Amino acid sequence: MQSSHPEPQYNDMVPNYTWGVTGATSTTSSSTDFAPPMAHSEPPIPAPLATPPASCAITPFAPPNNMRDDTDCEAAVEVDPSLTMLLGSMRERGPDDYAIESLASSIMEDTIEATNETFYVGDQQGIGYILDIVGESSVVPQHYGLPYMVNTRECTHADMAYLRSKGVFSVPSEPVCEALLKAYFHHIHPILPVVDAAAVLTSFRNGGASGVNLLLLWSMFSVAANHIDKAVVRQAGYQSHKEMKKSMFTRAKCLYDNGCEENRISIIQSVSLLAFWYSDLGERTESWHWLGIAISLCQTLGLNRDPDRGHYNKRLSNRQRQIWRRIWWSCFFRDRWLSFSMGRPQRINSRDCTTPMPSSEDLTNDLNELPSQVRAIYMPPEFPLLAEHWVVLLHLSKVLGTILSENYNPTGPLPSRAWVEATEQELMQCVAQVGELPEDASPSLSFYSYHVRLHFNAATIALWRPYTNKAATDVPSDQEGVWFTMVHQKIRAAAGNTNALLDKVISGQLISYIGPMTVPILVPAMNSHLFESKSSDPLIRQSSLNKLDLFMIVLRRIQDVYSSATFIRGLFLQAIEKLNSPRNTPQHFFSQRNSTVDSARQTTLQSRIDNFPMDSFWQIEDHIPDIWDPLAASSNDGTDGT
Repeated sequence: MQSSHPEPQYNDMVPNYTWGVTGATSTTSSSTDFAPPMAHSEPPIPAPLATPPASCAITPFAPPNNMRDDTDCEAAVEVDPSLTMLLGSMRERGPDDYAIESLASSIMEDTIEATNETFYVGDQQGIGYILDIVGESSVVPQHYGLPYMVNTRECTHADMAYLRSKGVFSVPSEPVCEALLKAYFHHIHPILPVVDAAAVLTSFRNGGASGVNLLLLWSMFSVAANHIDKAVVRQAGYQSHKEMKKSMFTRAKCLYDNGCEENRISIIQSVSLLAFWYSDLGERTESWHWLGIAISLCQTLGLNRDPDRGHYNKRLSNRQRQIWRRIWWSCFFRDRWLSFSMGRPQRINSRDCTTPMPSSEDLTNDLNELPSQVRAIYMPPEFPLLAEHWVVLLHLSKVLGTILSENYNPTGPLPSRAWVEATEQELMQCVAQVGELPEDASPSLSFYSYHVRLHFNAATIALWRPYTNKAATDVPSDQEGVWFTMVHQKIRAAAGNTNALLDKVISGQLISYIGPMTVPILVPAMNSHLFESKSSDPLIRQSSLNKLDLFMIVLRRIQDVYSSATFIRGLFLQAIEKLNSPRNTPQHFFSQRNSTVDSARQTTLQSRIDNFPMDSFWQIEDHIPDIWDPLAASSNDGTDGT
């Protein structure tokens, strides 16, 4: 068995795969022949076309009969260059020119045509100002349907042979596909609803894996592989979850790099899912890379802008609006939390975003098209409640973005105490929408309720962390001591609440629900406990290490699935060892630490870290952001964290 492509367990798909089948509802246009070319001194602009030219080899406009042949054209350059240049441009025209001219005509004539592919004209500083000049600026739309799309990148036989050699067309067996789709819609869709569930499931039920966009399918599988049973992993021909994820991610990346996929919505959906990828290798194509592509394509299509500016845009269906809102706000959500966890700038400027926030109905409406038996198989029974939780996460993400902009601005001062307290109230109002968890709550509902609160605790620590050693601007100097005490209490409480939630996850046997986005949001609370371990009080030191040990237990349990868990756990074990070395703390303290860092465990971990490739060390930097530096905080504020 080959580790990368276990062919015996796969169904080989035919190479003439329909690339354009997407996760959203699509339409297909048939090709028709053009009318005979016309002779004109100037090429006319054709009306909007419903279909592309039949062949790229057709010359759209024939030269006038009295023009010379190609041999005479060279001599004509010396006589009349402008005429020859015009003739050359006419002979070089192709389907791309028709697409551009048809789009221009469609925009200027305000042709209403609902299509899946759209063109976004942008704001007034660009070509959008032309439309403001010729129309009513308050009602001019910015999103226009493309009359047709020209396939600018057709897959050649060599492309197909290469893709086949990479296993792209070898999809898992039907039982494995079923398990992967169930895992996807139970574990991924509730927190990142970028795909049209009804369209994907209907296509899969009617045509199997070949009925779903292949790039999107591999992208979905690469994330769903985190949550399937080990028996399914072995059934698919793999030895571990990591091996299976890598194989499926590689297939999706191969399709993306090949460039045969033309549907940009499908590409955005796929790269949004590929942004979950964390590798053991120092690759450039990690989460930050893929999310950047998704955000850039969203802005290219104008998904960040309300398509109904001024008036209702009839070019778009309501289904498209719902999918667009979900895709854009999923990117917004990921942007805020990835920026927070990696310590990098936010890519999305909230001032450039006018797309309305989705409602829970935007997630549940498309499920109404599915038969009840299909919903029962693939979707969590409490999905409407999970959709409401997702909307709460979006509100928390908006507040987090403000916190990062105000609190972590390298060129500006810290905000006032009034702002901090008002922002804290915003966070509390957001999490209050989750409500109390019913006693008979399902495992899925229980975990995602905890998941929202984990985000709340992480955002709370992000809010108060900069004030551990510096008072807000409007705090009187004689009250700074009280201020610092309050700040430490706020952070300590949020970290303690995170421990309580983790304990519920463990006692509820919900470890399998932990996803790749859960791991980074544990770091702020872990940093808090690490800081507390520097206290001069031995009881506080031991208590903080005991709390930190709970995180180590969880990370050790999931590190076989998530490489990031290995990195974070290794770093914290090393940090604990360094902080509690003989030069930092009394020697007798080591004998008391029999839970977190025993010698056997430390030796095993040290061996793993020593043998780890140094070029992958960027992953540690990505997951352990500089949002809390216990050494700097301790040296600056003169406190011991008590």
